[in-house]
Amino acid sequence: MFFGRKMALRFCNQLGRGLAYGAFALIVVSLLAAPATAFQIQETFRRLLDQQLERSRQNDFTDIRSVNPNERPAVESELSIEPILEPQLPATNGATTQPASPASLEQFEATAIRNHPRLQQLHLEIKALRAESLQQSLPPNPRVGVFGDEVFNNGQAGFYGAFITETHVPQAKLQSRARVKCVEADAVSAQIAMVHQQIKTDVRTAFYKVLIAQRQNELATQLAESYRAAINQLQSLFEAGEATRADILQVEIQFQQAVTSQTDSNAAFFAAWRTLAAVIGDTNMSAEKVDGTLDLLAQQLDFNTVLADLVQRSPELQLAVARIQQAEAVLDRERNGALRNTQTQWTLGRDSTSEDVYAGFQVSVPWQKYNRNQGNISAAESRLQSARLESEVLARQLANRLAQEFQNYEAARRRAEIYVNEVLPKAQEAVQMVKSAFEGGEAGFLELLTSQRTLITATNGYLAALQTLWISRQKIEGLLLSGSLESNNN
Repeated sequence: MFFGRKMALRFCNQLGRGLAYGAFALIVVSLLAAPATAFQIQETFRRLLDQQLERSRQNDFTDIRSVNPNERPAVESELSIEPILEPQLPATNGATTQPASPASLEQFEATAIRNHPRLQQLHLEIKALRAESLQQSLPPNPRVGVFGDEVFNNGQAGFYGAFITETHVPQAKLQSRARVKCVEADAVSAQIAMVHQQIKTDVRTAFYKVLIAQRQNELATQLAESYRAAINQLQSLFEAGEATRADILQVEIQFQQAVTSQTDSNAAFFAAWRTLAAVIGDTNMSAEKVDGTLDLLAQQLDFNTVLADLVQRSPELQLAVARIQQAEAVLDRERNGALRNTQTQWTLGRDSTSEDVYAGFQVSVPWQKYNRNQGNISAAESRLQSARLESEVLARQLANRLAQEFQNYEAARRRAEIYVNEVLPKAQEAVQMVKSAFEGGEAGFLELLTSQRTLITATNGYLAALQTLWISRQKIEGLLLSGSLESNNN
């Protein structure tokens, strides 16, 4: 398709040039046919301009139609970033109906990528840059006109005729101008890869916040129901004379606290869901239960391995490299900008007094006595060096950001391991011991409730540590890219 477009543009260019030379020939024939008056020269000039304007409109319309507006720009495929431990999601049952709202991580990611306006903007920007690259590669149009001198001198038309002027731009200059826009398109492709990764990280972070809030809400509901059942049982024991009013009041206080915790966890669940809906781009989604697992303690990340992977696959470094290439293309353009354009002009005229026909030509090139584009070349060299240094600064910043995030990851992992290996087993053992003592009449009902509350509190602490661990891990595996909804992602 690209080859066919080049052939079409070359044909249009040759056609336009042929029309220009044809108009010039038409004037020449009219000059050689018979002497002309000043009025006839004016009418011929006006008719020529009208024809040239009409042909320019037609050529412009043809050029616009030659570019396919529906052609999708070829950009780099998104980076495939998968976590070391992918959450275990339930398999689909093969139903033909599509649910109103996605409930799996993959569906959330696909919907977010499809709906994100930033990606659409970047694709349109690539399309615009390619169109600008085409425009920069086109040579200037020839100019056709008429001239007159000593008009109405002694009642004669004077000297009159036609001319055609053309500016010849070196091909290297046109190519270097077009290449700058092409390299800018490559930089936008790197930005697309960045936004893709930002969307994935944001979706996964929000998804597992919903999952954590969902689990915490379940625990808060379970605790509130336990206290509700305890109140009913104590009321029966109180009526039988086996419990005191103080026991009932104490459980009722703990029940109200559990209801408050349930309300807070429910609000946290809906807040996390709204955040997920905002990242996906569908605020009309109804909150529903999501499926996923959070067991990330089986494998541990290694800092050196993660750092090597970050340096190799970071879209931020790829963007820095693209900007270095862009600075190199600008330097090449400025160096080729010193190449001289050649201008030629051919004239054919007639002397109305002697009725002699004469021809002439001019060839001119710039005399680069002062301006050799040396200022722009020097500026481009400085910006190229600055772009190279910027890539080194970015590499150090990435290493520093990774070190800080890895510290958060390791601290959260240690906290989660303490809960898994020490706190939760002991809390569960304490519940079993108090339950056995309660069944044997050696422990009271309040002691059993207190042990259950301790277990649920420890479980909530484990979930909080696990949430911090998961967010840090997602940022690390997401190449430290997040914030897809921020105003500036460059």
